[in-house]
Amino acid sequence: MKLAYLTTGRVPREDLTPRLGTSDRYLVSMAVLTASLALLVVPIMGRIGYKFLILQGVCILTGFIVESGGARLTKRTLNYFGPASWIIFPFLVPPGLPLWMSLVGLALSLVITQTLFGGFGRHVVHPAVFAQLIVMLNFPMVFNASFLGNFRRPFSGFSIYSSTSLTSMTDFDLLAIGRRLPLRAMLTGPHVGFPGEIFPGLVIIAGLLYIILGDVNIRTPLAFLATMVLASMGGNILFPDKVLPAMQAVVGGSTLFFAFFIFTDHWTSTKTKGGRLAAGVMAAFITIIVRSFSPISEGIVFAAMFNYAFGSLYDTIALALRKKL
Repeated sequence: MKLAYLTTGRVPREDLTPRLGTSDRYLVSMAVLTASLALLVVPIMGRIGYKFLILQGVCILTGFIVESGGARLTKRTLNYFGPASWIIFPFLVPPGLPLWMSLVGLALSLVITQTLFGGFGRHVVHPAVFAQLIVMLNFPMVFNASFLGNFRRPFSGFSIYSSTSLTSMTDFDLLAIGRRLPLRAMLTGPHVGFPGEIFPGLVIIAGLLYIILGDVNIRTPLAFLATMVLASMGGNILFPDKVLPAMQAVVGGSTLFFAFFIFTDHWTSTKTKGGRLAAGVMAAFITIIVRSFSPISEGIVFAAMFNYAFGSLYDTIALALRKKL
């Protein structure tokens, strides 16, 4: 099979001979991603208020300003924007987090992960994931205290910008202290960390729509979810007090959202078939290890960062193995 190179010239990628041109494929994927996430916006607003819609708007504006300004400063022609990160990021921060903290995290992430690397298309880390990490590490007290309990007046979002029952007790936190939540409680809340976790059933529908209609990486999310199920089953047998059962591990937290909307990203995915499978398997194991044997209840963001750091190694090993075979 022929090998083609990305525009960055850094990492070889297997030529899949797409039916559409690069620009057409990108526009189609963005349209499908926007439509998929739109399925989640209305029910999320009904749960936590209009603040979520406001955050979506200001994140889009912030992303446009930062990327346009970066192109001017670097005197670079701007072929594409990266709106995927702008519209995904609000799903990855607690609803009670002050707006300015979210915007600072997103702006810094775009500068560090895109502008300093040469702009959109040359980034090696998903800006939305890196922005979540920036906010998590720099505002830990507010971040952990802003998880969703429930907004009692969801249509007061223009004046109420934090949950009326702040809590750091998410599904995983409750499970960690020995409480066993029924599946229905995990599917409907109320102990949810991020908006992207509120309705797992809708996330599955939206994610399948994105995978079926969008031009995205499907190997990593499939390998990730399959490994999460199998490894959780085995881990729960060996360490029943530490490792969650498979259903709770997959439905709880940001597992599904990352699987469908983060690990599918072409730009930050590994480039070979074998590398993408390895990335999914490693992300699952790291997520389970962090969740089960560390003080951090949600470890998937660190699994994603681990894959970004070692993605090129996965590709190198995959290419070397294929040559031997």
